[in-house]
Amino acid sequence: MNEKLELKLKELPERPGIYEMLNKEGRIIYIGKSKSLRRRVRSYFVPSPAWEKAKEMQHFIEDIRITVTDTHLEAMLLECERIKKIKPYFNEMMKNDQRYLYLTLEESFRKNPLKITNMRKEDSFGPFRRRGQIQEMVDQMRNLYPIRKNKRGYDWEYHIFPAALEKEVFEENQIVLQELFSEQIAMELFAQALEEEMKKAASQQKFERAGWYHDLYRKFKTCSRALLRCKEFAQKTVLYRVPLEDGYKFFYILDGIVIWKEKVEFDNEKTRSEFLKKAETYARCFVENRTEKERMDYQEIVYGELLEESNNILIVEEG
Repeated sequence: MNEKLELKLKELPERPGIYEMLNKEGRIIYIGKSKSLRRRVRSYFVPSPAWEKAKEMQHFIEDIRITVTDTHLEAMLLECERIKKIKPYFNEMMKNDQRYLYLTLEESFRKNPLKITNMRKEDSFGPFRRRGQIQEMVDQMRNLYPIRKNKRGYDWEYHIFPAALEKEVFEENQIVLQELFSEQIAMELFAQALEEEMKKAASQQKFERAGWYHDLYRKFKTCSRALLRCKEFAQKTVLYRVPLEDGYKFFYILDGIVIWKEKVEFDNEKTRSEFLKKAETYARCFVENRTEKERMDYQEIVYGELLEESNNILIVEEG
């Protein structure tokens, strides 16, 4: 470690923000964020870093650049923005959003009822980040078709090889799939049915089948969480407040995007009213330039924060 780097590590603040790791050519090779820049950045330079990626990067880091933010939310959003712009070598998440994909209902009964597409179509769900996991789920579900509704939820017959579906059965199956990927209660009931089949197979000592169901259950839950995570606050206007040492940071959030933010000294009816007036004025002329795939990462950051800090949000308007 060079002297310049050692000095910067000593001067790191106990503040939220982002850090950029630079190589000897001055190129940014990694961007990260933290609630405490001091603790996080120093953890890369211990004899045995906890992260494998930190071990790989150690020998390439010649300099560090930091940007301090008022809040962790701002640090996460800035990290996302910088990763998308710079696309550093050691970053994996968020930099290749155009590769994100959609789950789409097939129209032809001669084909797989579900397919993966790169562009949103009429009956599409997503976008999703991980193509491999979604593709595996799509392939496994073929062994269950047709899926039918019953009084308790859903049922099916497991087929070792995917069954050919006649047109009428295919169309009924598509109605069920439409529900499964668009309604929360349907997702929960289907996941419950998968879990019950897994336990049933295990009790019958059909461990290979139980493992198959466990694998599909895990993939379907991951898929449903991605679809449902944003729904609680989707199309809602939210005032989110973060307490600071010297006041508060207000965020005006519309459909998961931070439209306006401002630091205020007090949190009371007057400051809220003044903030909302300015934010709503700006929101009327706000133009979203990001694509749906780009926007997804920002929305997931915001929704994740709101779900964890629900005591600090105020719903201004329901969509």
